Formats: sequence, structure tokens, C-alpha cells
Amino acid sequence: MNLYSFLRKKHKKPFLGAFFAVVFLSTFFAFNSKAEASLNDYETLFSGKSPAASLKLLKLVSPMAGSTTTLQPDIKFNFQGSFPFVENNGAHEKTWYWKHITDFDNNYVFVLRICDANATGEETCVFSVVPYQTETYPDSSILCPASGTCIPPDQTGAVSPKIYHYTAKTSGLNPNNLETNNPIQNDKFNVSFPVTSLAFLKAEKQLDTPIPLKDLFIIGNPTTYKADIWYCSKKMSGETLPTNDPSPDIRIFKNLCGDNLPYFKMAESATFKMPQTVPEALAQTEETVGQVDTTASDSNAGSTLPVCGILNGALRTSGSFMGCIAYVGYGIYQITAWIAGILGRVMDFFIGYSISDESYRAGVVVTGWKLVRDISNIFFIIILIWTGFATVFNFGGISMKKIVPALIINALIINFSLFGTQVIIDISNITARLFYNTMSVCDGKCEYYPAPRDKEIKNPNTRTTG
Repeated sequence: MNLYSFLRKKHKKPFLGAFFAVVFLSTFFAFNSKAEASLNDYETLFSGKSPAASLKLLKLVSPMAGSTTTLQPDIKFNFQGSFPFVENNGAHEKTWYWKHITDFDNNYVFVLRICDANATGEETCVFSVVPYQTETYPDSSILCPASGTCIPPDQTGAVSPKIYHYTAKTSGLNPNNLETNNPIQNDKFNVSFPVTSLAFLKAEKQLDTPIPLKDLFIIGNPTTYKADIWYCSKKMSGETLPTNDPSPDIRIFKNLCGDNLPYFKMAESATFKMPQTVPEALAQTEETVGQVDTTASDSNAGSTLPVCGILNGALRTSGSFMGCIAYVGYGIYQITAWIAGILGRVMDFFIGYSISDESYRAGVVVTGWKLVRDISNIFFIIILIWTGFATVFNFGGISMKKIVPALIINALIINFSLFGTQVIIDISNITARLFYNTMSVCDGKCEYYPAPRDKEIKNPNTRTTG
């Protein structure tokens, strides 16, 4: 009796359980390995090195037609990338890569997403469709000589405003080519495209009503943005794709792609901001458009301070002693700025309160004044009666001519004291507000520059007090 027969005879149930467990686990891990390999194909679809995947901001604003100072949002990006066709030594045909991208009759094949870099979630994100187009031989200018391989236009040498897919009709294939249209298809991309409209995610399979760029991107807006570009996937036979958001690089976007297919990130840009002033915007070109460097060379990430050369008692070669002095000075500046900020808020409160009418229109003030007025009037009546008796009975040496005029003047002053005070304070407040309302408080750096002759976008980085 061999070992298999012994186990089967003596331990039939445990043996069967172990056998099915091994089969189940093998199937499970094989399925998972296939699913992970399938997902990796989509995630690395644009991982080629010639050129490497990148998304660069080229432009944010531009002058309006006929003016050199009136500006309007004019956002433009450049995307470069390639399939890893060369790196994989042609292990997959170009057709294989293109089959992972949804058909071009989809409304949202490639989308650009712009989000607040400091916000979580996608509530602040806006989307734009990246232009795309199919170029089909023989309906296009794709070069197919009588013999040899068809030659598609070179996208790496000439910047184009769309993501093109070069392909061919079956009936138009050159008989000297391979059986597939693989040689015609492109695997490299260099696309500079404008952002013509942006919209929030609405319901399934659609974007909301487009929002004008001027309503979203305003000069002086301190928000830090980040952009990325995505492609809508197409499920291959036998492959498994997630129907939720498993990672930041794989998103469903409310089923914008359709059929619960995910989007995969192709590239992302550096963080950027809108110009804070008009002169800053006018100075920008496609080469100098401002991008925020988010890489940190030391613990003071995002700071322009020099690195301190002494840390934990040891001298660091990456810094200097002057950097330590700069840190001390910066600390003193921070404390001084904090104290000045508190004093400024206190002063602003008292100035605002002093030129407000709340001080004399408060209920306690009016009630207290009425109480004093009524008590004073009682005394006026008592004095007037006493003066009348003294005059009739001729005692006390009291003179009606002296007391009555003084009594009437004091009664008028007390009874109209609140009204007179209000008039005087209101006149002074009106004068004070003429100066107070002209003061501006800058949330960031205040920029002052002469206004041009034609209409110009005002500095939105300031707000008027009052």
C-alpha cells in the first residue's frame, strides 16, 4: 500500500479537505497574480522613457486682444509620454497598448484634472477634456510607400494640439506591411493643448455645465493647484479591473469613463499658483510661468532660509553658521509679527467701534439717559414750584427773573442732550469714515503700481475695511 492509498483510506475526510484547500488557494493566488499583472499593464501603459511621461504648465494668463494690460485666463499644458514599446523590445505590438485605451468615440477618453493641492477629496477638482483624434490611412496624410512600412507623422518633433492615434483601414493596408496595422500606429506623444473649459463632476457619465475660466482662476488667488492627466481604460478579454478607487492613481470619477471602468493617471504637473499681481502676470511667458517647487532639500521645506550648519552639536557640511543666525533672526521676526498682528487687530476693533453708532444706540445707554432725564425733570418741577411760592409769599430773597431763564436753559440741555450728542458724534464719524474706508488690508504682499490708461484688472489681493 502506497502513501496516497494509506492517506485516502485512513484519513479520507481530512485528505479531501486538504486537497480542495490546496486547489482553492492555488486558483485564488493564480487569479490574483493575473489580476495584479493585468492592473500593472494599465498602470505602466505610459511608462516609456523616450520621452518619459510629464505634464508641464506652459501658460496661465494672456493679454486680451487689443490691449497689453487687460488680462484673461489662458491656461495651456504640455503632455509628453510614450508606450514602453522600445524598452520592452517590442514584446507587445503597438496595437496591444492601444487596446488598453477606450475607443475614441467615447466623449471622455483623456481628461485633465485640476485640484486644490492642499484639499482632500475631489470636491474642489475641475475637469477638462484633452483634445484627441484618430488619423486613419488612407483618409489622412500618413505616408505609405509602395513597398516597405507605413510612416506616421512624428509627434515627438512637432508639437500638436491633440492626442493622435494613427491607424489604418483594413482595406487600405499595404500588402508589403505586416498583417496588422501595427507599423502605422504611434507610440510617442508630444501634445501642447489649451484648456478651453472646466467643469465639476456632476452625475454618472457626465461633467457639469462648463464654468468660464475667469470665474475660477483670478489674479491674486492664493490657492495652490495641481494638475494631472488621465486616460479612460478599456477592459481586455480575461482581465479584471477595479470598480472603485483603489489608489490615488486609479479613479472612477463617477463612472465618467462608462461601464464602471477606471481612469489611470498618465502624468501629473508640479504645483502652481495664479500670478498675485498684474505686473507679475505680464512678466510671465511660456518659459517663465510660475511653478511651486515642492521638493525639500532639508527640514525647512518650502522655506527660502539658508540651512543651519549646526545640528545636535555637529557641524553639517550642507549648511553654514550664518544660516543659524538667519534662523534666530527669523524667529524674532515671527514673534514680532505675531505681536504686531494682535495689536493691529485690537486697534482695528477700537477704531471700528469708535466710529460706530453702537456706542450711543445701545439699550443700556438709552435707558440710562431716560432715567437721568426723568429724575432731572422732577427736580426742575420742584424748583419751579418752590420759586413760585417764594415769589408769592416774598420769602427767601428768590428772584423769578434769575431762576426761571436758567431753569429753562438747563431743562432744554438735559432733554435734548442725547440728540445733540448723536448729531456731533455722527458728524465726526462721517468724517472719520472717509479716511477709514480708504485703508486697505492685504492678505498677502501688498503691491502698488500706477493704473494704466485703459481698464485693468484690479489687485484682488486687497480687501477694503469697514
